[in-house]
Amino acid sequence: MDSYNFKSASFKVALANGKTGTITSSTAYDYVTSGTAKTAFAANPYYKANSSEFGVKTAQGDARYLTTGVLSGLPADSDVTLTVTPQWTTLDGVTVSGSAYTVVVTANGDVTITKA
Repeated sequence: MDSYNFKSASFKVALANGKTGTITSSTAYDYVTSGTAKTAFAANPYYKANSSEFGVKTAQGDARYLTTGVLSGLPADSDVTLTVTPQWTTLDGVTVSGSAYTVVVTANGDVTITKA
């Protein structure tokens, strides 16, 4: 997100088995930490930077803020494939969808994310 001026942000989630759901938040963050991590993860560490200097092309452009969601109830003993589509709703009620991504979480905890 590029500002705090939004009504809500959500993630449309579809599992490979056809089950679907939506995770919605009305909070945006400048950074997040994970568990007992002592390092903050910025919304976009490449914001206003020369992306070629990092060897990556930043797909999120100049996004300054991020939101989070929790997905629970996934099986721990097998791989899970999800399709995740980010959305946000502006203050005047317009919903905008981002690009969909395929997320694969393996039973051993490895995660791969590719554009769907």
